[in-house]
Amino acid sequence: MVWPAVQSKANVDQSTDDPKLARSDFADNVDKFNQLQAHVSSFAQGLLDDADAAAARITLGAASTLRSVQVYVSGTPTWTKPTDLAFIVVQVVGGGGGGGGSSSSNFKIGGGGGGGGYATELLAESALSGTEAVTVGAAGAKGTTSTSGGAGGASSFGSLLSATGGGGGIEGGTGGSPAASGIGSGGDLNLAGQRGGRSGGDTRGITNGFGGAAGGGLGAGGVPDFNTAGEDGQGHGGGGAGGHRDSGSRAGGDGGIGLVIVWEYF
Repeated sequence: MVWPAVQSKANVDQSTDDPKLARSDFADNVDKFNQLQAHVSSFAQGLLDDADAAAARITLGAASTLRSVQVYVSGTPTWTKPTDLAFIVVQVVGGGGGGGGSSSSNFKIGGGGGGGGYATELLAESALSGTEAVTVGAAGAKGTTSTSGGAGGASSFGSLLSATGGGGGIEGGTGGSPAASGIGSGGDLNLAGQRGGRSGGDTRGITNGFGGAAGGGLGAGGVPDFNTAGEDGQGHGGGGAGGHRDSGSRAGGDGGIGLVIVWEYF
């Protein structure tokens, strides 16, 4: 808003010898005062007309600030839109896939689970319902000593953005392709996780069976080791490592559970 300039006049005082000049200057200043009063009234009415505090801050030219963060790490909770909200930033991570087990023969390793996908989006208050359903992707179950790992579950925020879970690692005696990664969708930024390491033959070098990292860097994949069960996926959405067999059967590692974060600005 541009405020009207009110100029002071040095020759306006009650001791002037020219009554006509004094009356003229007084009338001019009254007019300037009336203009200023009109601008103030208009500005104040704009604040009264704003529907909420967020709109009032826009009228005032004030920046929105982060006031609260909602973190969801399990299940299907519900997010409720707060009063006076300006906008939110949402992050979703799919669950990591479980690592495959290994039991068929010596020096076999199960495949690592794929990392969960990632998506993030900035959403204005007007784009949001009063409540939004939240889904946190389940962790992919580890493969037992003779089975493949399970896929991770998808995470979502309403119907606005989501991220699929990573695929399960294949059982070590079977061999095959790396487990698929999850991928984000619907966000301003959508990222895929990392594929899981292959299953099959592996000696003491342990070059296969690594779990895939989650998209967005919020979870790391499990690391396999010689003749041990696979390590679980780390953080949120990391894939579990495959189990490595030398002298005994070994299970894979569980995937990391998904994640939904809502950053609330007012």
